[in-house]
Amino acid sequence: MEQAMECLDLMLEDLSIQTDHIIIGGDTNGRISDENYFEDSLAEEFGLLAQRIPLDKVLNGRGEKLIACMESHGFLVLNGRTEGDIPGQFTYLSRVGSGRIGTSTVDLVWTNLESCSLITELRISDTVVVSDHLPVVLTLDIPQQVRQSNISQTKVKRYKWLPEKAVEFSQRVNNVELPTQPQTVYSELVKTIEKAANDTGMVYEFTIPTQVNVNKPWYTKECRNLKKRTRQMYRTWRQKNVEEFSSLFLKLKKEYFNLCSELKKQYEREYKEKLANVRNPQDFWKVVKKFKPRKQNKGKEIPIEEWTCYLVQLFKLENETGARLLHFSFPDVLREQMDSDFCMGELEKGISNLKSGKSPGPDNVLNEYLKILQDDWKRQLLSFINFIFNGGRIPDTLTDSFMFMLHKKGPLVCENFRNIALMNNILKLITHLVSQRILVWSEDNRVFSEAQAGFRPGRGCVDNIFSLHSIISIHLINQRKLYAAFIDYKSAFSEVQHIISFLEK
Repeated sequence: MEQAMECLDLMLEDLSIQTDHIIIGGDTNGRISDENYFEDSLAEEFGLLAQRIPLDKVLNGRGEKLIACMESHGFLVLNGRTEGDIPGQFTYLSRVGSGRIGTSTVDLVWTNLESCSLITELRISDTVVVSDHLPVVLTLDIPQQVRQSNISQTKVKRYKWLPEKAVEFSQRVNNVELPTQPQTVYSELVKTIEKAANDTGMVYEFTIPTQVNVNKPWYTKECRNLKKRTRQMYRTWRQKNVEEFSSLFLKLKKEYFNLCSELKKQYEREYKEKLANVRNPQDFWKVVKKFKPRKQNKGKEIPIEEWTCYLVQLFKLENETGARLLHFSFPDVLREQMDSDFCMGELEKGISNLKSGKSPGPDNVLNEYLKILQDDWKRQLLSFINFIFNGGRIPDTLTDSFMFMLHKKGPLVCENFRNIALMNNILKLITHLVSQRILVWSEDNRVFSEAQAGFRPGRGCVDNIFSLHSIISIHLINQRKLYAAFIDYKSAFSEVQHIISFLEK
């Protein structure tokens, strides 16, 4: 047993250097119960269970040693946590005497973290076979390989904030002739900011790489060159069949694997050091984002026509008969608290609440750019916002946004993507000002039920969780029944007619 574990350990060490994706499966004779916990956030990202749910509750000595070996190399078992095998089914059935049937789960499939994004389904087949072991079927979704020559290089402009250029940028933005008409303020402000950003070096252009090694960030040009030399020597040896070349090939191969091993260890040490030195959540997620493996695009892309149809249905403005679903028929009633023009104090508070480091929309106006505006530009911006507020119409250019589709899990269909829209920050500022007024009015008029804790300042869902926990505890102590309903609304934030109906009241 010890010798087998040593061989497995050496094999995994060698494989981890040679390739990114490793999936191992077979009859292990090890029973591992519900061991091998997977970190919650990563499990959710890959559509796996953090805590396995097996039918086999036995943990034997061989299973303990197997778990220790596999976990030391960062492997996790797919049985009992993958779609198609929850709970984890038995894989071995046989008669053990006296007519009894012995069952266990010993045919296990293990994967490293890099391969989690490829996993679609694992199931125990009911195919009739001679063996006492049942077939284990693993379904993978492997990305299509795209030839590098077929990928066109794309140049992209990015706007950034340079604190050391703040004074110069402020001078270039604030020392210009201001627009005289409220409706032209937005376009003139965007042009002014764009020119100032270019003049102060806050705009940079880069080419999106055609091939990115997301799973081997430590793999350097030196590695590629040494690998190329090793392969050339291998071909020379095959052609010449001379012992001298075979020795050179083995020497280069050893140098290559040693180099890869050292660079990988150095990369992991750097990762651990950076994690140990983080001082706030923002720095922590920067490190995690940089070092953790990213999910690759799987299979073919969804056509833009299909996306358009899906989004039109998701945010539909008309029903099957063609009638508009959004009806604005507000009564001619004015409330000073809600309908008066925004004042400079509201605008300045709104700008100060804008978060730095956020991505801009299509107009490339960063929140940092808005924060350096002086009083003259603020007055112009305020007149533009009040012009929109009183007119009830937002310019089309201001409502443009970038849409990013992030795949969650499951098949490659539109419903399995999270839609993220990067809106223009000035539009975010306007919606923030409006929402603050509605929030203050709602609190003053006791519109919200005390049961609602989410989306309210000074409150949170933790309050409701605490209340629910207390109720459950009281009922358990008194041995009483308790019924709880948990409702998950599908696309709740996409259906806005109920909001309009509420405001009409």
